Amino acid sequence: MYRIKKKGFFSLSLLLTTCIVATHCYCQNDTSSNWAEEIDVKIKKEMLKYHVTGVAIGIVDSGKIVYTKGFGYSDVSKGIQITDTTSFHIASLSKSFTALAIMQLVEQNKLNLDVPLRQYLPELRFEHETFPNGSDFTTREVLCHLSGLPNDLWNNFSDFRGPEKNHIVQSLNKLGAFGPRNLNFAYSNIGYGLLTLLIEKISGSSYADHLQEHVFTPLGMKNTFVYGEQEHKAHDLSKGFHKGHSYTEPYFRDVGAISICSSVADLGNYLNMYVHYGRHNNKQLVDSMLIQEMFRNHLSALPLEEYHGYGLGLGCDERVLKSGDTSRTIRELSHDGATDFFHSGMKFYPDLGNGFIVLTNSKNGLYMQDPSLLSDVYLKTRYHATLEKVEKKKQAPVLAAFFNDLSPDHSVPTLTDIHDVKGTYNLSYRMLRIKNTQRFPFYIEGKKALAKATDEGTYSIGFKFLGLFSYYFSDYILEFISHKDQIYMRIDDQSNTTYTYVGIKEDPKPFLASWTSYKGKYLQQGFGSPNQSSPYLFTDRKLALKKRGDQLLVIVRYKSGRIYSKTYMSTLQNDFAHCFNPNRNYSDALRILPNGNLYYQGAEFYSKKQRK
Repeated sequence: MYRIKKKGFFSLSLLLTTCIVATHCYCQNDTSSNWAEEIDVKIKKEMLKYHVTGVAIGIVDSGKIVYTKGFGYSDVSKGIQITDTTSFHIASLSKSFTALAIMQLVEQNKLNLDVPLRQYLPELRFEHETFPNGSDFTTREVLCHLSGLPNDLWNNFSDFRGPEKNHIVQSLNKLGAFGPRNLNFAYSNIGYGLLTLLIEKISGSSYADHLQEHVFTPLGMKNTFVYGEQEHKAHDLSKGFHKGHSYTEPYFRDVGAISICSSVADLGNYLNMYVHYGRHNNKQLVDSMLIQEMFRNHLSALPLEEYHGYGLGLGCDERVLKSGDTSRTIRELSHDGATDFFHSGMKFYPDLGNGFIVLTNSKNGLYMQDPSLLSDVYLKTRYHATLEKVEKKKQAPVLAAFFNDLSPDHSVPTLTDIHDVKGTYNLSYRMLRIKNTQRFPFYIEGKKALAKATDEGTYSIGFKFLGLFSYYFSDYILEFISHKDQIYMRIDDQSNTTYTYVGIKEDPKPFLASWTSYKGKYLQQGFGSPNQSSPYLFTDRKLALKKRGDQLLVIVRYKSGRIYSKTYMSTLQNDFAHCFNPNRNYSDALRILPNGNLYYQGAEFYSKKQRK
């Protein structure tokens, strides 16, 4: 993804394969268990297994930071070891900080969560309304990823020259919403980029200065800052690592989504504030009722349901706490974050008063970012307790009650009758035509599979074993969900208890003849520029438009010719094509600009014929 190779480190990288250095540690006196030793052993083992250069961990309990520790190095070439004050890129953990700052503005009566966000940012004016009232999304809908905004626009997502926040509004005005509001959970980094602009507009300060004054300083977070604006605060910002080399992260456009750096010591204070409902050092940072609103699951009544919950900037779920013969249901709040080289995770339990943090500085830190290793050991050895998942029923009755109260035109989603499955589905990267509703070919995770009807009205997914003719059937279940005359495809991964929406039944739409003259090959503006400082500052993409039946096929390639993406779109207007897919990564839009160029993913493309 986005990286610049720096100086290699041969001798110390060899050392790291044989030993892990445990550095500065704080541990509250505890004679009742050896939980800290058990955690240390597990962390070191995982670091060796996954070749992770550096990790920092933290545990809070009953209003105190009871344990912090650093493992490995923040800068191998200089021999700098990680401590509990080492700053890491925490990536999407930044979203919870943005949400907290928003709630502070709500408490000050400067912001209403439930009016259209464009009332505060009038420069946000969509030129195309693909969905009814698509530009009327609210701040609340952005906070809990229900706004219909795209996940990302890859051009200018990151850059080493500094974040270009104004690019967000300019791009969204050209492309509009990618999906309908309040249909399903659709994670949006660019939505939190908008919230960055909202905070700056209302507060009159930069995002960094506002968080410094109202969050970082009140919480005593001395090693926490906004990357791209406050690096001068960093006394030890870890480098990123992969395969024996160190890397420096670029700056990010969607600042409020991904740009905060912090340490486990600072995040300990941050989590303690949450488990005390906004209170820190006998001062209330934000009203406790607003903290409760952040904790509330906003996904419980969605038309396209989710296994997991999400509040305002925080994931929220329930767990069963078991201790001896007793058990009770408690709340779990969490978030994780990832850049190319930094992976982080935090989770906390306000009903127990404790929380857990893991920060890593390596590409393979992805495999270590879940704080469950800490919470499992700590709760088991200190409190003789375990946490288990709550079994959730599908299509909860709350759906009907919610929509009857909200509006009479809403309908409750149901499993589609198998006889209605027949038709053509847009999977974004492929058009799938289902003729035989008993069994049909399917694609999942890049593998060709077989969908076979079951007695429950769903489909089991089978894969060929070693490329042979026989199929083995997996934990994946394919379901077709009907809602308001639409049929959606959903994969139920029963082993990981997750839903993934992958496609939608396509209503026949005619291919507009005006698009025929635009078929051909295009180059991105600035194509071939030698300054390739970040793979997200694209100047080396080629785009091709082709007609496939009634669909417009958009193919984007790297300069080398390797395919980056394929998307099937409907030509909705003479200058606008669109693909809606309930999967957060697959919706897309294409615009013809007044100058005849194409606008796609925040970048402008010109015809290769113009170069000639």
